[in-house]
Amino acid sequence: MANNKVQLADGTVLIDLTSTTAVASDVRSGKVFFNAAGAQVTGTLEETPSQAIITTETDAAGGTIYHITTDGSIDLSQDTVTAATLLQGYTAHDASGNAITGTYAGTTPVLGTKTITENGTYAASSDSLDGYSSVTVNIPSSSPSLQSKSVSPTTSEQTVTPDSGYDGLSSVTVGAVQVHSKSVTPNETVIVVTPDTGKYLSSVDVRAISKTYVGSGIDRNDSSDLTASGATVTVPAGYYEEDASKAIASGSASTPATTITANPTISVSASGLITATASASQSVTPSVSAGYISSGTAGTVSVSGSNTQQLTTQAATTVTPTKSTQTVGAAGRYMTGAVTIEPIPANYITTTDATASASDILSGESAYVNGSKVTGTLVIQHYYTSTSDPTSSDGDDGDIWLVTGA
Repeated sequence: MANNKVQLADGTVLIDLTSTTAVASDVRSGKVFFNAAGAQVTGTLEETPSQAIITTETDAAGGTIYHITTDGSIDLSQDTVTAATLLQGYTAHDASGNAITGTYAGTTPVLGTKTITENGTYAASSDSLDGYSSVTVNIPSSSPSLQSKSVSPTTSEQTVTPDSGYDGLSSVTVGAVQVHSKSVTPNETVIVVTPDTGKYLSSVDVRAISKTYVGSGIDRNDSSDLTASGATVTVPAGYYEEDASKAIASGSASTPATTITANPTISVSASGLITATASASQSVTPSVSAGYISSGTAGTVSVSGSNTQQLTTQAATTVTPTKSTQTVGAAGRYMTGAVTIEPIPANYITTTDATASASDILSGESAYVNGSKVTGTLVIQHYYTSTSDPTSSDGDDGDIWLVTGA
């Protein structure tokens, strides 16, 4: 009896000739094929087919069952099917064309059932099964119990989870960040600006230093600190808030009237001592008191001859202190007017005792410390809150940007 179809128990078709429509006149003469009934037929067609006919099928073990060549004949030379790979109870032909009966019994899969009550991943291997024949999903009849929560923002990350007895969260409200601003007045010590408890700083206003402010390391002087010795006024180092002056005591010189028969020579020393000399045996010494002599004569001396000497004088002048030593008048000169000492200019205030560094001075600002200009690097952080991420044009370096929920 001819076989026209070979099918495995699992439904896999190994050979199916039932749809074959070729007859002997469709196949080249002398070539053998199997028709739809499974009967072997020899072709009678005398012309060469215009198109190759190639069909391949595989068995349960993956082997090739047969190949139909271009001339329409059946070629079993490449068949790899064996009795061990052919399902038990079925027959086929091996590569040599011999009929074989399959001995492959196969393995019956172990299946089970599964009931699921919650989301998750379930593998049949976890239940020692090859698979599931059925899976039942139980959906709760009641709605899930959801919880609404509110949290306050902190500087640390927070994880919000529902309390016990709830299936999830319906909403999470994040409270707004409490911000405020502060103002500080700079002084000679470091000032640390911190926000109030539970708040963040939105800005810090640093007030300007008063133009009249002078550090405690600089002496503050007035006219009482000026001293005078003869025609010299001593001005101590320090800072003067206003003009300061020192009066020099007035001096006097008197010489008794006398008559000298000889022609005298009159001289005045650097200390203001007037000396008259003559070839006569009589000399006169004037009486001079300490102080500044602005004008007048020391006395009257009558002589038979005459002699005149001009004193070198220094007119009134105003002196502005500088960082260098200044000479008010040359040695041997006599002041004919007041010498006024101007206040020390603000730009000559000494900074040798300053202790600030770049990190103590606001970024972009500068100050003089120990005679050198120092540019500040201190960055005052700003805190911002927003429902969106910052852009490159928002804020400054060091700022903190808190993104809250919409």
